[in-house]
Amino acid sequence: MAGAAQGDIIEAVTKGVYQTTSAVDNVYKFQLQGGSFVTDQGLLDDVALLLTAILTIVKALATAQTTWSKFRVRNLTKGAAYLDGDFDPIISGTVASANAPPGACGLMTFRTAVPGVILKKYHGVLPTTLLSSTGYLSQGATNILEDCVDLLMAPIAMPVGTWVYGHVLPLTGQFITPTTGTVTNLVAYQRRRKPGVGI
Repeated sequence: MAGAAQGDIIEAVTKGVYQTTSAVDNVYKFQLQGGSFVTDQGLLDDVALLLTAILTIVKALATAQTTWSKFRVRNLTKGAAYLDGDFDPIISGTVASANAPPGACGLMTFRTAVPGVILKKYHGVLPTTLLSSTGYLSQGATNILEDCVDLLMAPIAMPVGTWVYGHVLPLTGQFITPTTGTVTNLVAYQRRRKPGVGI
């Protein structure tokens, strides 16, 4: 039983499904900067609410063909194994529309103080109604991405823990946080976002 203490770094993965078979995953690193967890279940419960806060925003970038029912979390600081959790209720995309090609995504970019270290988060599969006639993201789509950037750029207080989004430098193990977060109206393409292949 690992739980988590202040300063611990966790990896959290949202496990989405597109059209019943394709994996649509996003991996996040968070540091616990307030609160602590004695049990793994307490950690799972808090992270479920943390990830729900993110998905509650970005589900407006997807149709009902994209759903999120499961997530995974592990305490990297303690070297713990993955814990599996369920979103209850299941989270579904909210846009009534046809889908753009599976690789088409909205992109959030986070710069850090470390040269060359740029964090990226892709969200899709995009509905065609969020694309302009010239192939750009609509203002509504960029507003949704900006809301998610705003959430991740500040400490996120959950019932027990206060979490900060960032990245772990592979060579040093140092946890770094973004200095800026940006979006554009350009449609990004996540090359590995293909049917049956996780990202």
